[in-house]
Amino acid sequence: MYERSAIVLERYFEKLFKYDEKSNIKRNYKNYCNLVNKLENYQEVSEAEDKMMDEYEQIAKRIKTIQKTQESLYKRNLKLQEERSNIFQNIDEPGEDIEKYFKRVENEIDKNNEQTKQIAGEFVKAINEFNEKSSTRTKCGRNRRSVENDYNTTLEETVDNFKNINVEAIEQMRQFNGEAGKNIEKEIREKMLKNGEKEKVPFDAEVIDKAISLEVEIQKKETICYCNVYDRTRKLLEEIKNGTCKLERHKKLIKDCSAKIKFLNALREYLIQFLDNERLTIVNGEKEHRNLMKEACKGFEADLVEINNLYELLLREMGNKANKKAYRELYNIEYLRKLEKKEQEFEDKISSLNLIGTIINPNYWRTEGIRKIYSTFAEIVTEEYERDLSEFKIEEEPEEVEIDEPEEEIEEKEAEEYEESEIDKKIDEILGLTSSSDEDDDWKDDFDLGFDDDEDEEIEQDEEEEEIDDEYILEDDEDEDDDTQESMKFSEYFLEDEDDIEVEEDDEEDDNLESRLRRREEDNFDQKLKRKMEEKSAQKKNKKGFFGKLMNRD
Repeated sequence: MYERSAIVLERYFEKLFKYDEKSNIKRNYKNYCNLVNKLENYQEVSEAEDKMMDEYEQIAKRIKTIQKTQESLYKRNLKLQEERSNIFQNIDEPGEDIEKYFKRVENEIDKNNEQTKQIAGEFVKAINEFNEKSSTRTKCGRNRRSVENDYNTTLEETVDNFKNINVEAIEQMRQFNGEAGKNIEKEIREKMLKNGEKEKVPFDAEVIDKAISLEVEIQKKETICYCNVYDRTRKLLEEIKNGTCKLERHKKLIKDCSAKIKFLNALREYLIQFLDNERLTIVNGEKEHRNLMKEACKGFEADLVEINNLYELLLREMGNKANKKAYRELYNIEYLRKLEKKEQEFEDKISSLNLIGTIINPNYWRTEGIRKIYSTFAEIVTEEYERDLSEFKIEEEPEEVEIDEPEEEIEEKEAEEYEESEIDKKIDEILGLTSSSDEDDDWKDDFDLGFDDDEDEEIEQDEEEEEIDDEYILEDDEDEDDDTQESMKFSEYFLEDEDDIEVEEDDEEDDNLESRLRRREEDNFDQKLKRKMEEKSAQKKNKKGFFGKLMNRD
């Protein structure tokens, strides 16, 4: 039994780049992203705590200032009370002067009391803020310690993994982007074909080759990201140690590498579906499987053109070089819409057949894979790079809304259709058109007599055709006379009915639905009778003209 081709590819590169080891460069990438995130959180929490401590100290200083002001007001108030007491002891001064002394002292005491009330309100407000800041300081301290513990744990994990990464795997990655990649493709091809050598329907070699080439390109782009992050991890650890860490460059690298890897993962899902489709189609037989794989490879190549355009556009977005012109050239959302439209048409055709069972669209893997890639690209550029893609969206055609007709109109329309069908039947019976199929067959037989390629047979048949034509013309004249008499009888009968109807009509029946339908029936009947007679007369003339031309053909 074979293994899935996608799993064979994945395991090969896991062993090649030592991803299966505990300490590896892919894990270093995750640790690096996590460490930068934890470090940023720790810095934010520390800055928030420092800011809160500054506010806390400012409130404490303000409380001390209020306390000192109150103390000075209290001392001043004691002096004023003592001065007022001394006035009461002064009996040598005139009463007018003593009264002035009392007024001055009282005014000073009132001012002092007003200031005391004012600072008392400020003191209460400051105490409330102080208590709130004390509670916030306690929470910030706990949060900072929790974030700090997470940061220290992540830092230790990053350092341990970074030190134990296999250096040979790093060198293998750096060489993989050179000539070594070509030799690897041959080795993978042998492994994958050997994996399916016992299958009745062998693996399609073209599918395998295209899948390997795409996977190698994906791995090259991923390894470049991993190696860049590995080099930057060393710098980050040195900056943390020296206390000179600036996270902006690290955050930019993470955003770009994460965007690339996310896009490449979506592309890998597309590749997995491409490989799985290769095995699913073997139920159609070896010959049909080969034809389906040729079509799949053509679609694969066409898809890669659009996928590479999207990746190029993503790289321009990272370098701040993307503009509207680039999007118009490279962002072909219409390509996805066409695939979706074809899928819908296929489903509509299958549903119209009312087949038992499920029939899978042979191009389902393309539609699903391309849809995932386009949605991933849109998510990246809109969320990470704040690009507005609304102007590139295709407006969907509005669905037709059925307007409900009133019940009276529906009943009237149904009655009218029924009456028209009955009128057609009556006219066909009167004009003898019910047996027109036999006449048409006879006419077709006569028509075949004049198209024999053998010249000798044509000469022999001329005399027979002349006799047939003469007999036919005579029969047509008799039929025409019969039809004319029959139509005249019918018209007289119709006019008599019409006169009777006119006599029986009154004002009340005009408003009645039945009377209106009956009048409409009579009008339609008269018009259709006339049209049928004209059509039959024209058919006879055409027959006569045809056989006349047939006799004079030579």
